[in-house]
Amino acid sequence: MRPFKVLLFIIFVFASLGVLGWIFPVNGVNIGQIHLSFPSPKEVLQVEQSSTIDVENTVTMLKSQSDLSQVNTILDSLLFCKKFAQNNVSRLHFPNNDYT
Repeated sequence: MRPFKVLLFIIFVFASLGVLGWIFPVNGVNIGQIHLSFPSPKEVLQVEQSSTIDVENTVTMLKSQSDLSQVNTILDSLLFCKKFAQNNVSRLHFPNNDYT
């Protein structure tokens, strides 16, 4: 397919979905026990308001929440993995013992 035809197809699909969303009832349609709903183009194209985040406050809060026990746990895990990789029978064998 040519790029121009692909572009026309995409535009046609978006336009069809926009018309369907404009025509479809706001509350949706019930068909038996199935409820079908379709978002309106206004809902889809609506831009959310971004909120600002106080970076300094977040960093100080995270620093106060992390304590030394968590750091020690991570260090213990890393030491275990290092010893396992070096000494265990099922460890990976690198050519010339070059782990890089």
